[in-house]
Amino acid sequence: MNRKEFIAAFHDLIAIKNRTEPDAHFEARISEWCKYERYRTYFAMIEDRAEWEYYLIRPYGYYDNIKKIYVADKEHSILDEIKISDVAK
Repeated sequence: MNRKEFIAAFHDLIAIKNRTEPDAHFEARISEWCKYERYRTYFAMIEDRAEWEYYLIRPYGYYDNIKKIYVADKEHSILDEIKISDVAK
């Protein structure tokens, strides 16, 4: 998958989460980072629930735009979530 496909898949994942969990609100945070000869696109999911005082930010790793690879976070991966959410559709 390339960068655009990962971004589209992450937005699809957010939409599925919002449909399947009506008591929560999910948002995508996608940010570009370019320093020290590195160029990356970072992915994070923001989860907010009415009963919570604060919101939760879950990192989903980054896409290295130079090496053209996705590096998953230790706890969350877009690829794993996509496989799980495909079943939920």
